[in-house]
Amino acid sequence: MFKLKTWEIKLGLYLIGLSAVLYFLDNLIFHGIDYLVDNVLLQLAYLPIYIFISTLIIDHLLAEREKTALLKKLYMVVGVFNHEVGLDLLKFLIKRDTHLAKIQDSMLIQAEWTKNDFLKARHIVQNYQGQWKLNAKDLEQLRDFLIEKKEFLLRLMENPNLLEHEAFTDLLWSIFHLTDEFEYRKDLRDQPEADRNHLLHDMDRTYQFLMLEWLSYMRHLQEDYPYLYSLAVRTNPFNPKAQAEIQNEEL
Repeated sequence: MFKLKTWEIKLGLYLIGLSAVLYFLDNLIFHGIDYLVDNVLLQLAYLPIYIFISTLIIDHLLAEREKTALLKKLYMVVGVFNHEVGLDLLKFLIKRDTHLAKIQDSMLIQAEWTKNDFLKARHIVQNYQGQWKLNAKDLEQLRDFLIEKKEFLLRLMENPNLLEHEAFTDLLWSIFHLTDEFEYRKDLRDQPEADRNHLLHDMDRTYQFLMLEWLSYMRHLQEDYPYLYSLAVRTNPFNPKAQAEIQNEEL
C-alpha cells in the first residue's frame, strides 16, 4: 500500500478546503441547498468515469507510447551489437553448421515478408539444433574472437534498459558463458570428447538465441526503417548468394 508524502497530504487538504469554500459561495450567492446537493451528486457520479478515463485508458496509452520509444532505443543497441559482434558470430556458426539446409530456405527473408512469415521462421528456429563440423583451429578462432569482443559486450550490459529486452539479455549471457568456457580451457587441441560436446552444447544455445534475435531485429527494421531493411535483406547471412548490389527494383 502506497503512502502519501507530507506535501501531498497538505496539497490534498488545501484543494478539498478550496472546493468547500467555492461550493459555499455558490450556494450563498446563487442557489439553495437542494441545488448544491444535486450538483455534488452529479459530479460524484461522473467521478468513476473520470478515474477510468484518466488512470486506465490515458495511462495505458502513455505507457504503450513509452514502451514503443524504449524498444526503438533498445533496437539501436541491438543494431550496434549486430554490427560489432552478432553478424560475424552468426556467419561463423552458419558456415560450420552441416544441417543448415534444413532451415536455410525458411531464413531467406524477402522484402514482402509478413508478420506471419517471421513467426513461422521463429517457430522453425526454436525447434532446430545445429550439427557442427569444427576442428581445433576453428574453436581457437571462435575463442579469440569472443575474448576480443568481451569488453564491448560488457559495455552493452551496462545499459539498464536492456532489462526490458529479456531475449537480448539472454543472448548476451549465453555469449558470456561460452566465452568463459573457452577462457578456462588451456588447450583446445587435446579435448576429451565429453568436454568438446559440452562446448558444442553451449554453442547451440548461443546459435539459437542469435537466430531468434536476428529475426526480431529484421522485423523491427521492416516496420520502422525500410531502407535499412532493404540492405539487411540483400546481405542476409543465410543466403549464399547474398550481395549488397541491388538486383531487384522492389528492394
